[in-house]
Amino acid sequence: MLKPLTWIGVSLFASWCWPAPPIELAAASALYEEDAAARRPVAAMQARLLRIGGEVQLELRVLAVAAGIVPVPGLDGAPGANLRTAIELDRLLREQVISLRSRVGERLVNGSLIAIDSAPVPLAAVDAAGSVTPATSPASWPVAATFRSVPLPPGSSRSLLEVDGVPRLLVDVTHGPGHATIDRLMSLGAHTAEGW
Repeated sequence: MLKPLTWIGVSLFASWCWPAPPIELAAASALYEEDAAARRPVAAMQARLLRIGGEVQLELRVLAVAAGIVPVPGLDGAPGANLRTAIELDRLLREQVISLRSRVGERLVNGSLIAIDSAPVPLAAVDAAGSVTPATSPASWPVAATFRSVPLPPGSSRSLLEVDGVPRLLVDVTHGPGHATIDRLMSLGAHTAEGW
């Protein structure tokens, strides 16, 4: 039989090896609109405010396959997927020119890329008779990338998703004892990140 102190040691070891899962405090989603006159939704964004241990962090997921996304005009695209977005996401990840940055005090701090999900992209093949057949891209592409911010200070804070050095998505959050909200999640396009 293990002694009480031994059980304490086992419990501490288990908590160190298997930390508690993140606790979701708030969540929001939005479509990302391309920076063009048409303003078509070409990607989706899912944001979650998480408590991890004793800290609060923002998790942002960028998707090329999700409800509401429109396909590339003129290609064999399927509603809810955009092959061009997936191909562009692949380039951004390979070249490491997409990042989540958060304001912490007077500093701008980079978050981390924590996951990449790859899969064939849904397509819709149209034959000469106009019949539509569901299909997928021959190759797998990144269909989702997940980023996580550094720990955010209590109160209001702002994070930006930067692409090729240009802010493309803005996330405003507020958290404190007993409350946590995602106040704004929007693609910037022609907007600017005022107050950044």
